[in-house]
Amino acid sequence: MKSDITNSNVENKRLYLYDWLRIIATVFVVIGHSSYLVIPTSYGGVSYELPSMVSNTYYSWLLDKIRFLSGWVYGFHMPLFFMLSGAVLALKPIAPMDRFVKSKFKRLVIPYFVYGWLFMLPVKYLGDFYTKDSLKLAMQGFLSGIDSGHLWFLTSLFWCMMAFVLIEKIVSKLSGTENRYVILMLSGLVYYFYTFIPFDILGLKQGLSYLFWFALGYVFEKERAENGLWNNKKLFVTLAVVLIIEILNVKYYILDQFFVTVVGSLLTLLIADICSRFLGKCTETGFWNFLTRNLFYIYIFHDPLEYIVLKYAFSNNWLLSSAGCYIYTFSRTVVVFIISMLLGELINIIKSNLKEILSGKKETDPQKIKANKFRNRVAAVVLFLMVIGFAVFKYNTRNDLYACNLTDDNWTNGVFNWDKSVVLFNNTASNYSKLSNAKKLKCGKEEYNIVNFQCDQVWITIYLDKEAENCAYPSVLKASE
Repeated sequence: MKSDITNSNVENKRLYLYDWLRIIATVFVVIGHSSYLVIPTSYGGVSYELPSMVSNTYYSWLLDKIRFLSGWVYGFHMPLFFMLSGAVLALKPIAPMDRFVKSKFKRLVIPYFVYGWLFMLPVKYLGDFYTKDSLKLAMQGFLSGIDSGHLWFLTSLFWCMMAFVLIEKIVSKLSGTENRYVILMLSGLVYYFYTFIPFDILGLKQGLSYLFWFALGYVFEKERAENGLWNNKKLFVTLAVVLIIEILNVKYYILDQFFVTVVGSLLTLLIADICSRFLGKCTETGFWNFLTRNLFYIYIFHDPLEYIVLKYAFSNNWLLSSAGCYIYTFSRTVVVFIISMLLGELINIIKSNLKEILSGKKETDPQKIKANKFRNRVAAVVLFLMVIGFAVFKYNTRNDLYACNLTDDNWTNGVFNWDKSVVLFNNTASNYSKLSNAKKLKCGKEEYNIVNFQCDQVWITIYLDKEAENCAYPSVLKASE
C-alpha cells in the first residue's frame, strides 16, 4: 500500500510539473509578443514609431526590464513549446498511425483554419495590420501557410509530430524495442537535411526544423519516468548554476543560439519543478482548472489582440504620459492574457452547450446544472463586455478630420514654405495629440489626405497628397464639424 501511495504522488507531481511548465511557457510567449512595434509580413504588417515626446517613464527601470524579458524569452520560448509537446507525448503509449494522424489533425490543423480565418485575420484587420484588399490576399495565402502569424506553431507542430512518430515506429519495428537515443540522433540529422525538401506547405519545413527539440522533450520524459526527479538539494544547486550561466550570457554573450535554447529551457523547467513541489495547494483551486483548460486558447487569441492595443494606444497617445506608459505595458501583457483566457472559456461554454444540444442528453446532476448556469452567465457577461469594448475601440480610434484655416492671415514670420504639399505646426502636446491621429486635413472647402507625418523637437510636418493653394503655417487647428 505504501508503494502505491508513493507512486501516486510521483504521478501527480509529474502531471503538475508539465502543467506548471505549460503555464510558464504561455506567460513567456505572451510577454515575448508584448514589445514589438514593427512587424512586416507578405500581405500586411504594422510599423509604429515612438513619439518624439514619449514620456520618460517608458524608459523606467520596470518597463525596461519587461522589454528585456520579452527579448530574452524570444531566444528559446518556441523550442521550449516543442520540447514540452514531446514530453507530453511520452506520457502515454503512441496510438496507431491512422488514429494518431486523425487526432492531431483535429487538435491542430482544424483550429489553425477556424481561428485563423474567423479570429486572427479579422482582428488583425481591425488593428490596421491589413487593408481590405490585403486581407483578401492574406485569407487566400493562409491556405498554404503564408501570413499564418503566430498560428504557424499549430501546423508546424502537426508536421513535427508526424515525422517523429514515423521515425519512432520505424526504429521500434527494425530494432524490436524503443531505442530513444537512436530516435533523438535521427531527429537531429533531419535538422541538417530538411532544407533540401523541394516544397513547403503549412509550415512543414519549420516543423522539421524543431524536430530535435521535440525528440529531446520525449527522451527527457522517458528518462524521468524511469529515474525520477532530482531531490531538492540537486534541484537548487542546478538552479544556481543555470542562473549564473544566464547572467554571464546576458552580460558577456558567452553562449551560441543552441545553448541559449538549452539553458533558457532548463531554467524554465527548474522553475516549473520548484512550483510543482512547493505550490501544490494552487492545483486544488477552481482557478487552476479554469487557467489550465484555457492555456491553448490564450496562445490562440493573445497575439491578434496585441495589434488592437497598439492601434488604440498610439491613436490616443498613451505613451505621452507616465500613466499611459504603464497602462500600455499592462494592456499588452496582463489585459491581453485575461481577455484571451475569457475568450477561451467562452469557447468552452459554447462547445459544451452545442454538445448537449446535438446529443439530446440533458444534464441531471444538480451540481453540474448549477455550475453550467453560472458558466452561461459568465459567457453572457463576456459577450456583453466584448460588445462594449468594441464600441469604445471604434469610437476612440476613428479617423478624425481636422480643419485648418490656411489663409494669408496665418503666415508666421521666418517660416519658409518651400513646398505647397507641406504644412508645419508647432510641436505642442495639443497639436501632436490631434494630428497623430488625423487622416485628412480640411482647408476651406478642400480636403487633403495625409500621406506622411513627421516631427522633431520644434515642428510637426504634415505631407499632403496634393498641393494646397494657401499652404502655410496655420495658427488655427480645430476638429472639423
